[in-house]
Amino acid sequence: MNGVTSDWTVIGAERRDATAGGTLLSRILRARALDESFLDPRLGSLNDPSLIPDLDHAAAIILDRLRAGDPIVIYADYDVDGCTAGAILWRTLHAIAPDTPIQIYIPHRLDEGYGLNADAMQAFADSGARTVITVDCGITGHAEATLAKELGLELIITDHHHPPATIDDLPTAAAVVHPARPDSNAPFQELCGAGVAFKLAWRLATLASGGERASGPLRALLLDLLPLVALGTIADVVPLVGENRVLTRAGLARFAHTPFPGINAMIESCDLGGKHIGSGDVSFRVAPRLNASGRMEHANMAAELLTTDDEARAREIASHLDELNRSRQAMQRGIVDEACEMVRQRGMDQGDHPAIVLASADWHLGVIGIV
Repeated sequence: MNGVTSDWTVIGAERRDATAGGTLLSRILRARALDESFLDPRLGSLNDPSLIPDLDHAAAIILDRLRAGDPIVIYADYDVDGCTAGAILWRTLHAIAPDTPIQIYIPHRLDEGYGLNADAMQAFADSGARTVITVDCGITGHAEATLAKELGLELIITDHHHPPATIDDLPTAAAVVHPARPDSNAPFQELCGAGVAFKLAWRLATLASGGERASGPLRALLLDLLPLVALGTIADVVPLVGENRVLTRAGLARFAHTPFPGINAMIESCDLGGKHIGSGDVSFRVAPRLNASGRMEHANMAAELLTTDDEARAREIASHLDELNRSRQAMQRGIVDEACEMVRQRGMDQGDHPAIVLASADWHLGVIGIV
């Protein structure tokens, strides 16, 4: 995306001069299965959220629970995509029903691992929760979904990871919202978890407003949520085409004007205040700090940063995440150096080795993935 936006003026001029016969630029785009809207992504081109299977059904269930005041748990993944998706949904539900108890739950990377887990389901049921909404996870959680049903929990899954091959292989849940599930006719199926959460938030806003358009305050909230969508989209490295491109461009444009203290504190922590913020800044400066929370401690801190309205608390969390990220960088460099030395000591740097497998009990499990 940076390569395109850096030449926006020149390319824009080329677009204005384009004819039906097609310029060189037009032919290049067509050769890559793109059209000229690639260079001018607009929010008005986003597809209706209702085109995603089960999304309307999920939104109707959630709105009923909000109006009844039933406790709701948002079960989010521990990476940036999961944390932003959780924050998007939390802020939307809170705006619609401020008095309804809404909790974000994020599993511990090392102690609980990825995805749904049975102990968490049991804890939710014991605490009186009635509805659990997953974001950025759940599509493979068959056993946990069955347990949730047995415990009387209403499970709504929203995810974007690789779906099963047939509709019969979907988890048993009240709703399974996935743009690429086997029966999907959604025009764009490569949204990240935050993108799927935003589509659900959009539909909740229109339903809560009683029509096909969101009311003034909820419409403003949806626009304010766009930086969170852009953050999750860029951090999860999904293709920046189609709706992902639209959401990312719109979100980046609003990054410096967000009303959310957590994003503002993160911008200042990254020394980006008053500067143009591009996808590279998000990829290499903002996202690693948020990810450091889940890698080094617990991602609850990142989720709190994205949902707090307390400016002092936001600055405190942002500062701590900056420290965690520095520690993560130092630990990563140390593991890389140690691994390279192991290769040299064992002579693995000589000759033809199709694969080299190394291990150490001292390597941090939250860091070795990026090493």
